Amino acid sequence: MTTLDPTQPLAVFIGSSNSTPGTWVEAFLDRMCWTGRNYSIAGGSFSGVGPGTFRAQMANAIADTSYDHAAVEYFFLCDLGNDIRAVANIQAYAASLFAVIRAEFPNAKIIVLPAVWGNAPGNNQAGRIQSIAARVSEVQAAGCVFDVTVIPETWLWLADGGSWMEASGGVHPNPSGYARIADFMVRYMCGVRATCNQPFKLVSPRGGVNANASYWYAGRDGNLATLHGRFELSYPVGVDTNLGQLDYGLWPIVTPYVPVISPATRAVSGTVVIFSDGLIRSLSPLPAGVHLIDHTWRAF
Repeated sequence: MTTLDPTQPLAVFIGSSNSTPGTWVEAFLDRMCWTGRNYSIAGGSFSGVGPGTFRAQMANAIADTSYDHAAVEYFFLCDLGNDIRAVANIQAYAASLFAVIRAEFPNAKIIVLPAVWGNAPGNNQAGRIQSIAARVSEVQAAGCVFDVTVIPETWLWLADGGSWMEASGGVHPNPSGYARIADFMVRYMCGVRATCNQPFKLVSPRGGVNANASYWYAGRDGNLATLHGRFELSYPVGVDTNLGQLDYGLWPIVTPYVPVISPATRAVSGTVVIFSDGLIRSLSPLPAGVHLIDHTWRAF
């Protein structure tokens, strides 16, 4: 570990493989002009077992007496990804650990970076995406009496595409992704809102959708995605016809069934469904012509 500079703020880190040495922590410390100790271990979690659990990492931090624990200004707990994928309640685990942190590092501001969630097969199962909100809520409830801060919307930092994740399809960011995490952490600590929305853009058409006459847009503000506008069918389509494809970051965690309106008749002309992979498909036959659509759903 690096030699601590007593003139710089001191931060301590525990976490998962997404905060181990060589990820983003060093860049963050350097840009903040801080020094730190990082005890993160791959597989880190509240509810797991073995030497990588947050409780075991905390024991390593307590055993390290090379610095004054009362001098630590910030204590970071980074990435609940393994608990999120386990889909299990962590509130009791979190409350127990926060009590230990508060006792051992009495002057530290405890900050939780709850999740970094990019486009990876191991992340994109709907139950796991829904688990983000549940695990964050449990940590917030557990941390209330210990003055714990949970950084909002960190799960959106890498959610605007697939370019932030390893090409192998795993659940770890690539170097660009880790650099973005460091950047957003610096923004947050400097008081700048750190989130990543997705501006509205034209939906990629499929099937009989006339791309030259269809002006339907999709975007995301925080956890909520919206599809709005009009699409034109060049010919009637039947049930289960693919109509469009949404970008990652807009995919619903619960499949919405959306009525579409004919501006000519001012009546419902049919229904479309938006799947958890962003595919838009007809749920009923739809006539040729223009259809209006407007719907908002939870993406995270």
